Amino acid sequence: MKKIKIGLLGLGTVASGLVNAINKHAALLADRNGFELSIQRIAVRNTNAKRNCEVNSALLTSDALSVVNDPEVDIVVELIGGVDFAGELISLALQNGKAVVSANKALIAARGKELFALAAENNTALFFEAAVAGAIPIIKTLRESFAGNEIHSISGILNGTCNYILTSMQEENKSFSVALQEATDLGYAEADPSLDIDGDDTAQKISILGSLASGAWLSPDDMKVDGIRHISLDDINFAKDLGYSIKLLGSYQLNESGAVHLSTQCTLVPDNSMLANVKGAFNAARLGGDLLGPAMLYGQGAGEKPTASAVFADLIEAASKNLKGTLGEDQKMIYKDAPQFISEEEISSEFYLRIMLEDCPSVFGKIATLLGRHGVSMASVSQKRNAEKQVLPVIVLTHEVSLNSMNTALAEIAELSFVSEAPVLYPVMNC
Repeated sequence: MKKIKIGLLGLGTVASGLVNAINKHAALLADRNGFELSIQRIAVRNTNAKRNCEVNSALLTSDALSVVNDPEVDIVVELIGGVDFAGELISLALQNGKAVVSANKALIAARGKELFALAAENNTALFFEAAVAGAIPIIKTLRESFAGNEIHSISGILNGTCNYILTSMQEENKSFSVALQEATDLGYAEADPSLDIDGDDTAQKISILGSLASGAWLSPDDMKVDGIRHISLDDINFAKDLGYSIKLLGSYQLNESGAVHLSTQCTLVPDNSMLANVKGAFNAARLGGDLLGPAMLYGQGAGEKPTASAVFADLIEAASKNLKGTLGEDQKMIYKDAPQFISEEEISSEFYLRIMLEDCPSVFGKIATLLGRHGVSMASVSQKRNAEKQVLPVIVLTHEVSLNSMNTALAEIAELSFVSEAPVLYPVMNC
């Protein structure tokens, strides 16, 4: 039986899960696909460290370059993360004509254009299903199942850490700091959670999905990125009272003229929607296409087994194409030049607005007049009263209005003497 030899870069949580899966399913893999996966070499920082998988210590090396340069290695699996060193290793592997499997969303988002061009030049391929949404097969879905569609919208819960925190705040009334610590204790959040809670991880993922949907390379630099670091338990509860959940969404939109918009921000979604009911560390993406209409993908988005599952699937596909000699025959993923972007004047939404006002007569009338002057129509208004406080929150849900008009109004509101802090604004998605 033909052996496909694997060079593994990294042996952390996901890589250990992959090794365990290969060991467990060796016979099944052989029966289904007619080949055997054999690990040839593994690059690690410390060859003496304790492992969470069974591996022959003779395969371990601290020289990562020796793995990508090994002529016996057919496929390189990169699971070390980061952009610079990982990018150097993947580039070299592709130049050597090897197929590459990677779960590195930061690298794909930052240098995908360069790496996929390198793969094409060397008649090989780069597989990256595990880079977005863990076990959810969203990359293959966009590239294959929905290949005949013009995808006009994607709204995704793409970071399990953030979704776990927001779920804990909403359902257990925990503060952000308490929910974050709990996520850290459970292993959902890193010791430094900035990449997750500041929205960068979600931005990288939605830029990849947007690139696949639009056929043009998009970057996290092409969007405004907001995370959940400053989310207030008050806003979580005010939204709940109004029948909404707050979710961190990565969003892609395509308008009729072919211009695109990317965003990463907290968004109110109706409690009876499918997105609102994605709880804990799970991920989901809602897609809209001209032929398929709305579709939803849902599943575990992080962790050893879900991510290893996606890596394993890519590895099997890469091995099969390697045997058939078809690695360089994939349909074009990127086929357009840089797109035009939808301007702020063209973006519109319903909005949730919280303003902290001094509790005195006629104050809100001035706010209403100011909003009306900028074309902001109020769908509902509620004031949360507290006899002990002189500054009270006023919650406004607007009708659809341009983001530009909303931001102009907010800038004026923030300067008013009877407004005690910067207003809070979130878009509302009614789906």
